[in-house]
Amino acid sequence: ALEGIPYPSIEYRIRKKTDEYIWLDTATEPILNDEGKVIALQTTSREISDRKRIDILFQQSQKMANVGGWEYNLTSGRLYWTDEVYRIHELPIGVPVKVEDGLSYYPEGGSRETLQAAINHTILTGERYDLELPFVTAKGNDIWVRAIGHAELIDGKAVKMIGAFQNITRIKEQEEKIKSQVKQLSQLKSTREK
Repeated sequence: ALEGIPYPSIEYRIRKKTDEYIWLDTATEPILNDEGKVIALQTTSREISDRKRIDILFQQSQKMANVGGWEYNLTSGRLYWTDEVYRIHELPIGVPVKVEDGLSYYPEGGSRETLQAAINHTILTGERYDLELPFVTAKGNDIWVRAIGHAELIDGKAVKMIGAFQNITRIKEQEEKIKSQVKQLSQLKSTREK
């Protein structure tokens, strides 16, 4: 701000005399004289504790549920992932990604083609998809994911896709365990009946 350029707002936490912490958002604007030199700085702060609590709670909830969100702008081609989507992919948070990159984690000859067909169908019809698919992370780990997507339409044309992405590996493992136990019980029952 001392160079005459507005300083972007920053969020920070402070402790009050009561030992309670609050969050503030502060923006700084330079005040210039007639020659364009900075003669003062004007700062504006506002308390954002409630919004910040919700943001933190949302982030913690995403981590606990292994679920993240994504958005794809069909016009600009820009893809946005939440931090949890990066974690599920086992990629550094914030690394630029393209739709093709995201699809490359689904094995060819099955789940990749299934997801691509679902995306194309959603773009054409606006109908939502909800799929459970095998997935290979950037570190080569085999997991299961739930991929959900829907299109935002303007005048009947898809302009944006929004969705959720969840690691459901534990759920799938539990399902397999239950199936195995049911099979064992069925075999035991048929053995006793003979």
